[in-house]
Amino acid sequence: MVLVLYVVVGQLLALTPVPWMSWTLNASFLQSLWLAIGILRDNLGIYNVLIALVSVALILRTVRPWRWRPSGLSRRRTVAAGFAAFGVAASLVTAIVISIGVANGGAGFAFFTPPGPGGDLGAKADRRVVVGSPDGTPIHADLYEPTSPGPHPVVVFAHGGGFVAGAPGPTPYNRYLADHGYAVLDVDYRLASDTVHNWNTQVGDVGCALTWVTRNSAAAGLDPDRVVTFGESSGGNLAINAAYLTAAKTLKPTCGTPEELPRIVATVGGYPAVDLTAAYDDSALGKVTGRQFIGGPPEIYPDRYRFVDAANNLTAQSPPTLIVQGGADHLVLAAPVKRFADKVKAAGVPARYIELPALDHGMGDSASTGTAGTITLRHALLDWLGRYAR
Repeated sequence: MVLVLYVVVGQLLALTPVPWMSWTLNASFLQSLWLAIGILRDNLGIYNVLIALVSVALILRTVRPWRWRPSGLSRRRTVAAGFAAFGVAASLVTAIVISIGVANGGAGFAFFTPPGPGGDLGAKADRRVVVGSPDGTPIHADLYEPTSPGPHPVVVFAHGGGFVAGAPGPTPYNRYLADHGYAVLDVDYRLASDTVHNWNTQVGDVGCALTWVTRNSAAAGLDPDRVVTFGESSGGNLAINAAYLTAAKTLKPTCGTPEELPRIVATVGGYPAVDLTAAYDDSALGKVTGRQFIGGPPEIYPDRYRFVDAANNLTAQSPPTLIVQGGADHLVLAAPVKRFADKVKAAGVPARYIELPALDHGMGDSASTGTAGTITLRHALLDWLGRYAR
């Protein structure tokens, strides 16, 4: 029954429009449960169909071959078998919908993803560096280096974690981009907490890493005139804001000087938390983020939210912006992200928004390089970087 419940709930979460479930997102337990199921489902991908088939087989295991019909089952098994059969059908529909979304995103046919149920995020960084020490706190970053001669275009990556957790480490993109000729600087930043609300310095810590690129470009074989910021979830907020504030000449790095900020030629957000005002209103976990990162609700701190909401930092000079978003995201909802992307386009900034239906927060890229979300974002990244950073 556990398998049946997982399959049925997981597929309902994938196929039910998120706005229809808005009332459940204001309960932190339910929102956390939906996210856990969605993240597991997206990482398993096509193997959800196999799990659904196994659940049917387990329910029917006591039925003799000549009695494979509802009348040969107890009422409880009949109901369970019906749910399991729904799970099989729904998981197939989900796999098809996702595959179509991947194809529409330009990444080709991706029905049988991932090829294996395990995870592999690639090799570790070539070296760890200290990009600065604002207020005496060392900020580290992992550097992934291409094997070809430099100077290389640079991708400055900001990890996710709700502004309160996370650290640099292997992702499906860091080594992959280095293998395609891009140096990757996976940066850390000082985290928020219930008592530390560093809404005004986290983006500056990313700026600190950006100034390190300029200061160390010659020695590290980096090109400070071809820098891209990239982040996922909360890191997407920081990456996009760092790019926009740099273009507007208003970013205050927490180490180095504004004059040392490099030229940012593009920015990329994976399911980016670009609208924290909407997030506070939309969900229980959005309220937790607002309390920890910003210090409270928008009505008390309107200026703080105005600073961290990326649309408020958008100008006509903002760099080209790529966003890849899960359509069934129960944490960073797709609707406000799509509204932000529309504002970017309306400002005359080159932008591309890819929404992958039926995928939740993370789009399955937290444990594997072969999921549908990872395949799509990898393809879109290389295309975007090829346009603006080569």
